[in-house]
Amino acid sequence: MIKTWHLMFDKLAYQAQQIQDLMHAFKTEGHFNGFPLIDAKVTSNTNSLIYADVIFDQTVSDLDLNLQSLQRMVKYVYARLVIPHGMQTPKYYQIIARSLDELGIELTRFPNGNNDVIFWSKNNIF
Repeated sequence: MIKTWHLMFDKLAYQAQQIQDLMHAFKTEGHFNGFPLIDAKVTSNTNSLIYADVIFDQTVSDLDLNLQSLQRMVKYVYARLVIPHGMQTPKYYQIIARSLDELGIELTRFPNGNNDVIFWSKNNIF
């Protein structure tokens, strides 16, 4: 099933180059959270937000991808932003242990399995 995640990044916390680098990394790796990647690109850059789309082939059903799994996927994207090199660090595990709210992330799920994810700000402990 082809899925699209619309990612939005608060420009007060994230720089356009960070988002470009993240999209490039996904393309280079060829997957998004283990799912085959179709495309990853910045789609818009406004005064307040940077928009990016990640399109991938979700190889499991929506029923098999529960909320906890989705939240881990979102946290992985966040971790890639704040620790772009060396994911197997204590900081990565601290991120995974926190809630999306604590990390300043908002996840909106849609009935078709697509998601909007807004990264409002970096938590100052990271």
